[in-house]
Amino acid sequence: MVKGLAIVSGVALSALAFPVIVIDDFTTGTFSYTRSSVGTSSARVAGSMLGGTRWTLSNVTANPSSSQLSVAVGGGVADFVAGNGLVHVSELRYGYTLGGALADLNADLTAGGNNALKISFLENSGNLGLLVQLRRTAGASSQWFNYNTSVAASAVPFDLSIPYSVFGSFNLTDVDQVILRFTSEPGADYRLGGVEAVPEPATIAALGLGVAALMRRRKR
Repeated sequence: MVKGLAIVSGVALSALAFPVIVIDDFTTGTFSYTRSSVGTSSARVAGSMLGGTRWTLSNVTANPSSSQLSVAVGGGVADFVAGNGLVHVSELRYGYTLGGALADLNADLTAGGNNALKISFLENSGNLGLLVQLRRTAGASSQWFNYNTSVAASAVPFDLSIPYSVFGSFNLTDVDQVILRFTSEPGADYRLGGVEAVPEPATIAALGLGVAALMRRRKR
């Protein structure tokens, strides 16, 4: 009986190991830039992120105190640090070439049962506006979906989970471009630890309850 329970337990653990899709863990494609004047700075780099390239853009829209925006990616962190009063809109783009042209990802973000986007925040000193844009090529045309939300300030790390249900009928089995656009409060900083396609916590919990019930039946 003990051996049988061990086998069931092993199956249960493997069932809970969802194949998370890493869109970006910020360990490769390192770069940094700074900007003080109103306008846009950007960096396009190659690495292990989804599609093999990341295009980061920052548009400084106001800087009344002549302070500085510092953006850096490396070591598993994407860091956006704004000086006093500086306002910026920054984007992370996937599905583009190093030259800035479209390069379709053809990504199935639902593979393995994943049903949510997870953005890991290491820090967020001010409220953020977040726009998630998804694009797919449909024959000679394209289809876009825009999802807007807000992210509350937090001094402790947290994960923002965006369920796929918010994208309606958009075909998440064939996503060609992913854009995350963050709009900051004046002088606010934020640090990201990763972007992934994952199962929602409720999905994991439901599966865990099912596994627990199965193991209870085995014990009887």
